[in-house]
Amino acid sequence: MTGEQLKKWRESQSPVYEKDERGIQIDHMSQEEAAEHFGVTRQTINNWENNHTPIPKAVEIVVNG
Repeated sequence: MTGEQLKKWRESQSPVYEKDERGIQIDHMSQEEAAEHFGVTRQTINNWENNHTPIPKAVEIVVNG
């Protein structure tokens, strides 16, 4: 699994329909929410999505169902 695939999965998850600090509507799972889902930090999600660190097989299994 690539970081881009993980990001596409995160962005396809249930809409949360919140607004960010600029008032722009957010309609996908944030990195913070994904981090909570997987029990890691937001920085870990960022590192996975940017291919700085490998994505664990357990995460791939969850993402690929």
